[in-house]
Amino acid sequence: MKRVAVITTGGTIGSLRGSEAIAIDDSSAVLHGRLTAMAAEVGVAADIIAATNSESSEFEAEDWMTFADCIERCIVDGHDSIVLTHGTDTLHFSAAFLALLFQGRDVKICLTGAFYPPNHEASDADANLRAALRAAAEATLKAGVYTAFYDADCDGLGVIPATDLVPPRFDEAYFRQVYADLPHVTNSVAEASSLFTRIAWDSIPRDITADGLAQAKRKVAAALVFPGIDMRIYDSLPQGGLLLVEGYHSGTASSARTESSLVALHERRPDLMIGVCSVPSPNVPIPYAGSKRLTEAGIAVYRDLPLHLLLVAGLIGMGQGLSARETLAAFDAYLI
Repeated sequence: MKRVAVITTGGTIGSLRGSEAIAIDDSSAVLHGRLTAMAAEVGVAADIIAATNSESSEFEAEDWMTFADCIERCIVDGHDSIVLTHGTDTLHFSAAFLALLFQGRDVKICLTGAFYPPNHEASDADANLRAALRAAAEATLKAGVYTAFYDADCDGLGVIPATDLVPPRFDEAYFRQVYADLPHVTNSVAEASSLFTRIAWDSIPRDITADGLAQAKRKVAAALVFPGIDMRIYDSLPQGGLLLVEGYHSGTASSARTESSLVALHERRPDLMIGVCSVPSPNVPIPYAGSKRLTEAGIAVYRDLPLHLLLVAGLIGMGQGLSARETLAAFDAYLI
């Protein structure tokens, strides 16, 4: 019987609904019971390891190293198939981190979570646990880092490369890939290949530590652009910092040269690496003039990349002493 290591971290999938709140099950008894039952259904043996037991909204970047270290121990113990349960609020960050860290390793890692706790009448916990265990044991799914969820369109097993997971939302039937509404993109095992085929993986160093992440996060910031946003607040970033800006849906942001603008910030602080995400190629094959003006001013404008993937890569590289620009060089093929 195939043995699968199951690392638990808390989250909704490890919580219980009470009369006034959804809260972490401190004993983890319900989750462990469901894991054992789902493993029996799938026909695998689950070795359950508790890495932590928290709401994922409470996780810090350093916690990603806790998960990575736990995975490394599982590999040393002989496991090549690993499931990691996680809360959905920050699942896409942890998934991106593990994808960047374990790329090219001979191990299959499948993350999963749930929108509703196991004792909720609409709970998706069992179905998603079952899917993740199936994915981990699926012989045709090659080594890599994935997220796995129940997907009725794929015989119950939906698999998304961890680099491709976008922030989950309640109004989605299941967690989607970038541009998942295009007809050629599905979440089937047969098509579980990343959309991001132009990342220069070899330029991403992976000798990261929790202390390195703790240092790097002091120099990294993200902003959601809105009309009239005053970028002067980001003058407070330390020397050599990284600022990633979530642009409008067309990948645009204001290219005005007012004192409070993004361009003015770049001119005042040329030491900062500023990146704008993300021009969606299927919808905007030719970037808007405003995006071009930003690049001409020296601001990096990316296409087809989610902000959190760049942010996690930035933390990994800067946590090892690289500059922000050196850190994001792996994604240069995605610059407009």
